[in-house]
Amino acid sequence: MMANTHYNVIDQPFLVIGDKQYMAQSFNMSLKNLLEKYGDSEIHIVRETLDQPIIRAIIVQDNPDNEWQKIVHVGSSLPAKDGRYAMFVGRWQPLHKGHQELFKQAMDEGKNVLICIRDIEPDEKNPFSADEVRQNIEQHYADEVSNGKVKVMVIPDISSVEFGRGVGYDIIERVPPQQIGDISATKIREQMRKEGKL
Repeated sequence: MMANTHYNVIDQPFLVIGDKQYMAQSFNMSLKNLLEKYGDSEIHIVRETLDQPIIRAIIVQDNPDNEWQKIVHVGSSLPAKDGRYAMFVGRWQPLHKGHQELFKQAMDEGKNVLICIRDIEPDEKNPFSADEVRQNIEQHYADEVSNGKVKVMVIPDISSVEFGRGVGYDIIERVPPQQIGDISATKIREQMRKEGKL
């Protein structure tokens, strides 16, 4: 039995919650399968796709103050498999508690984690080279790197993340609770400069 068969049907491909706009995404699955997979979430179906094999929907999960919010923008067209990686792309300048908690969300779901470091020129906001960031992260996750649960790699700097239809992976936004979201890499770098660590 489905955990929750309740969903809203909307006439526009977006939803505004507070100061944020969520766009409908395509799910290459039946309405029944979508409800089975995301039945514990807030589900909004775009009316024009109710009878179509590819559903356009907005999936929103509750976000209590002390919990993370998980928003699936695109659902995988393939079934989940063990051993695959959740990929995170960032500068990680430097790696801090907020980043670690972000990675932990995927780890707690049983996923391996692939941490990609954008290869950018060091400057005021990015005092570390990509290789220094890689070494820092690999040192922090030494045990996880050794057993393959975490992989770290440097990638070229990117301007966008793009995809086609029917991708074989989820595209997920992780929205942190306020106490995690308030962690500022800028403030951490300022403190490191005061302490002579930069």
